[in-house]
Amino acid sequence: MRKFILLGILILIAVLSCSPNLKALDPTTWINPPHYGEIHFSFITNPEDRFYLPYTVVGKEAEFYLRKTGHVTVYALLCLVIFLNLNKFKMGYRLNFAWLLTTAVGIGDELNQYFIIGRDGRIMDVALNSTAGLFMLVLVVIFILKQPNTTKETSNYPL
Repeated sequence: MRKFILLGILILIAVLSCSPNLKALDPTTWINPPHYGEIHFSFITNPEDRFYLPYTVVGKEAEFYLRKTGHVTVYALLCLVIFLNLNKFKMGYRLNFAWLLTTAVGIGDELNQYFIIGRDGRIMDVALNSTAGLFMLVLVVIFILKQPNTTKETSNYPL
């Protein structure tokens, strides 16, 4: 079941990431075929490129906050589900790999959005996605430490 939830979250990210001109407040824009612009990776080395620019939210506050809430929610859940799927590994590996994979998916998502017409891929969203995953893992560790009879040496963690 955990694997299907993980697959569902990844599909959700891919579908929403590829939807051109996506507006969080307009459900009719949520699923559309992608329209790619010119694909080049020279923007990565150009600190003046829009990929590195800060957000501009004047007049679009509700849309902006809804989108960022979506980023935080989806990437926190993604990190949790990745963590739960790694239950055969030691705790440190599970925590690190879940965060790294969440960050990698966030990087891929933002790079993809950079090339979709009507979308913006931003390095700040990569940081937001990664931080959401890290925050979820902090909550997981707090939850584990609050469990009775759980020590560092125990491999039977409740998650």
